[in-house]
Amino acid sequence: MTESWANEKIEDAEISFSGFTLFRQHRSSCSNKKGGGVLLFIKDYISAVSVNDEVIGNNESVWVKVKNGKNDELIIGVCYRSPSITNEEDISLMETIKHFSNKFSLIMGDFNYNDINWNTLSGDSCNSQEFVETMNDLFLTPHVKKRLEDRGQNILDLIFGSEPDMVDDK
Repeated sequence: MTESWANEKIEDAEISFSGFTLFRQHRSSCSNKKGGGVLLFIKDYISAVSVNDEVIGNNESVWVKVKNGKNDELIIGVCYRSPSITNEEDISLMETIKHFSNKFSLIMGDFNYNDINWNTLSGDSCNSQEFVETMNDLFLTPHVKKRLEDRGQNILDLIFGSEPDMVDDK
C-alpha cells in the first residue's frame, strides 16, 4: 500500500489486520510534506522479516525477506516516489532498489513517472528515461504495462520482478 499517510503517532494496532503481519515505513516527521508512507501486509503463516536496515539513505520504501518451505528467499519491496521527491531521496530510492535487485526480488509501488511508455521502454523526460534504463540495466522485468482506468493514460503503479515469469497475469 502506498501513500498510507501513516505516521509515528499512529500505532500498529490502528492499521493492522487480523491474520497479517504489518511492515511499515512512514514519511519522516522532519519533512514538511503531507501524506506518503508505505505499508506491506504479509499473511501470518508466511515467514517474513524486515530487511529495512539495508535501506540506503532516507526514502519511502519498506523491504521484507520472505522464506518459502525450501529455504529460498524472496525480497519484497514497496516504494513510494513522491512527485515532489528531493534529489537526495530519489538517489536513495534508486540505490536501495539497486541493492535489492541483485537478489530474487519483487519490487512494487507508485513511482510517479507518468510519461513512460512501457511498451516502447521510453520516457519523455530525462528522469523517466533514466529510470527505464536503470530498470533495464538491473534486469528487472516490468509486469504492469497497461494503464488503470482511473489514471487516464498514466501508469504510476508498477511491479518489477527479478525473474521474467515470476508474476502471472491470470
